[in-house]
Amino acid sequence: MRVASYVAAAASLTVPGVFAATQMLASVDVSQVLGFDAGPDSFYNAPNPPWVAGSSPGWYYGPSPENHPDMWCLHDYMCRLLDYYPNALHCPKPKPTPSPTTTTKTVATTTTTTTTDTVTVTVTPVPSDGYVQIFSNITAAVQADDFMTFGLTETVDDCKAMCDSVPGCTFVNTYHDVNGKGGSTELTCSLFQFCHTAADADNRGGQSQPDGSIDFIINSDGWCKEGNPVTSSAPAPTSTASPSPPTTTAAPTTTAKPTTTSKTSAAPTQTAVPYYSQCGGYGYTGSTKCLSPYKCTFINLFYSQCRP
Repeated sequence: MRVASYVAAAASLTVPGVFAATQMLASVDVSQVLGFDAGPDSFYNAPNPPWVAGSSPGWYYGPSPENHPDMWCLHDYMCRLLDYYPNALHCPKPKPTPSPTTTTKTVATTTTTTTTDTVTVTVTPVPSDGYVQIFSNITAAVQADDFMTFGLTETVDDCKAMCDSVPGCTFVNTYHDVNGKGGSTELTCSLFQFCHTAADADNRGGQSQPDGSIDFIINSDGWCKEGNPVTSSAPAPTSTASPSPPTTTAAPTTTAKPTTTSKTSAAPTQTAVPYYSQCGGYGYTGSTKCLSPYKCTFINLFYSQCRP
């Protein structure tokens, strides 16, 4: 109601008061009039892009604003109000209708008497809307960092018109978000700064809705303004080099060493030394085994004796 009161006040002024009305509106920040930021810093009332869960369209542009009482509808008095704010989102301006072209053709008719007839043909050229279609009818929407804003429109042409009204917009992506956007049947209209290919369309929906349903994307079309390069923010595929044939390394030849079998000679059987006889000592070469139960007992460095 506050918005309507501003516009009504301006509309009620006479011609001499138009300048005063302009100054009055221009002196009030548009965000104070609307209750939200309608400029590019907040993505024209769509701060969250459509691929973020819980996001909402920032605006509606089309012939049925009465069907969207809770949305910012770009229609009638709202369009006139926004004209006072250069940085705000503006309503599309109607495009001029091309003038018919008159072509004069001279046709020679041969009869018994040669005559020349002049025929005037009026040709109305088919206007170009200035857009080239990049992809059509896919089941995913573009998701990219150069997102500018998004809203709802009734037709693709309305979405293109919105792109024409947003400074810097060169690409539109229109699609139906089934079960999403509050169950709306209108087209989602996403605007971008650069033109994209289907490689950047990786938003396939899949978000849970308040009613428990899951949204999904259909009828997604991409349109680029003529004369702008088409780019893709998707990473280029990594080329995989053909694997080199495995290198076969010959195993080193191992020369087996001859097995040496060592033979252990059995120790010679010693003769038992009688009781109290020598059984050891420096220079002694005889038996060191004593008759049982005697043992060879150390006496000194030069002599050991069998003792009990």
